[in-house]
Order: sequence, then structure tokens, then C-alpha cells
Amino acid sequence: MSSGVKYHRDSMFCAHKRYELGQLLQVTNVSNGKSVIVKVADRGPHARGRIIDLSYAAAKAIGIISAGVAMVEVRPVKNNIVVPFKDDSKQELPELDFEISSDLSPADYEPSWKRSTEDNPIVPDISKTKEKAAHVAVPADIRSTSSKKASTRH
Repeated sequence: MSSGVKYHRDSMFCAHKRYELGQLLQVTNVSNGKSVIVKVADRGPHARGRIIDLSYAAAKAIGIISAGVAMVEVRPVKNNIVVPFKDDSKQELPELDFEISSDLSPADYEPSWKRSTEDNPIVPDISKTKEKAAHVAVPADIRSTSSKKASTRH
């Protein structure tokens, strides 16, 4: 939209030709008396005889969705909204020390998963498990039944 805000149908926005972008307006449906406060975020409407375009949520709130066009009363709302401000008082921040001790060797900076298995007991020694697996003998009965099953599947 002209104000730089992305349009979303559930937002309370409107388009008006003369009011400033960001101005709050109170829009009242003359036929039922319902009103809503919307923010001017775009220029328009560009159709002859129209004074304001409302977002879907704003039009639904005042009951003009089914009609599409309605007689409305538009009034500017004074901005009595208090905007919080940043406190100017100085706040104490802790001092952080990022020095590295000089008594550490470069090996101490190496991640634990790169270290050898003697240094890191969490990582198992895979070389020993491979040797054991290579020397396991499979009984002849099991080998012959598994080959028969494999041949019957095809």
C-alpha cells in the first residue's frame, strides 16, 4: 500500500484521498450505527462518488459486507495513544572477559569427536569390533537354509 505496509484483509486499514497516511479515522455505518476505528494506509478510492475504501475486517465490523457499498460517516480520531519510549538512564552492563588461557595446548581446542579413542572413552573402538566380526563362523545349516529361501523368492 502507499504507506509501505503490506495489506492483510484482517487488519483495520482504509484508503482515503485527503487524510494523511497513518491518520486514525472513525467510520460509522449510518444505517445501523456500528462504528470502527481504522488507519489510513493507502490512497483511494478511485471510483467516482466513493469517499473511503475499507479493509475486509473493517467492513465486516460495521456490517457492510453483503451490501458492498453503504452510507458512512467519517471522522478523524485524535491520537491519544501513549507510545512507550526508551529510558535514557545509563544501565550498567557486566564486563566480559574473553581471554584464552596460555597453558592450553592446541590439542585441547580439538573437538572431542576428532580425538583418538584413547582420549575419549565415549567413542567405541570400531577396529576391534570389525576383527571380531570377521572371525565369526556361521554354521553350515544356517547358510544352506538362507540360500534356499533366497532362491525360492525369485
